[in-house]
Amino acid sequence: MPIIRKNDVVTERPVIIVLYGTPGTGKTSLATTANSPLLIDTDRGFDRAVQRPDIVVTASRWEDIYNAEVIGSYVIEDGKQVWKPGLISECKTIVVDTAKAMLDDYLNAFAIQQDP
Repeated sequence: MPIIRKNDVVTERPVIIVLYGTPGTGKTSLATTANSPLLIDTDRGFDRAVQRPDIVVTASRWEDIYNAEVIGSYVIEDGKQVWKPGLISECKTIVVDTAKAMLDDYLNAFAIQQDP
C-alpha cells in the first residue's frame, strides 16, 4: 500500500460529477458555471439555464454529438493529413444534459445493430 505524503506530487485527474434532481431545480444552471463549458443538450432544457454557455450542442441522436464539427476530424492540407479540432477543443468542461437521453439513444442503436 503506497503512502502519499502532503508534499508528494500527485497526478491530477479530471473531476466527474453527477447532478440528480427534479426538473427546474438548477442542475443545468449550476453545471454551466463550470470553467469554459460545452453543453450537450439532449432534453431541450438549456433555455431555462440562468447562465447560458457560449457553446451549446443540441442533440437528439448520438450522431449529433459524434461528428466533425463537435469532435474534430482529419483533413488534407498541402498533401498532408492534419487533425482539425472541433468545438470541444475550445472547452475545458463537458456538460451532458441529460445523460439518460443519450444513453437511451445509444443503447437503441446498439440493440438494432446486434439484431438487424
